[in-house]
Amino acid sequence: MDELEPQIEAMRGKLNETQAQVRKMQSEKDKINDEFAKAKERHDGLVAEMTEKLRIANDRLTKFLSGGLSFSPAVATWEEALKEHDGDYAAAAKQYPELRDEYNKQKSLR
Repeated sequence: MDELEPQIEAMRGKLNETQAQVRKMQSEKDKINDEFAKAKERHDGLVAEMTEKLRIANDRLTKFLSGGLSFSPAVATWEEALKEHDGDYAAAAKQYPELRDEYNKQKSLR
């Protein structure tokens, strides 16, 4: 048994060294996993923020272009302006003040 004692001690040393390396690697793995989780959380937050900003910009663009993408003939007379607003004088005057003024001017000349 005495001749096996040095081999056993050497194996115990290697085992202790291996266990220390395993603990060190586990610690490094835990640290990397924590860093990854923090980075993923930041990334997900940025994606959510950018998605919301994109939705808002898309909504604004849709509102801005909604009238420009559909064809409707331009209103050229006060009568057409009133017709477009179903006879609502105030709404027509608000949208087409120059047509109202021109109509009133022509009406006063008669």
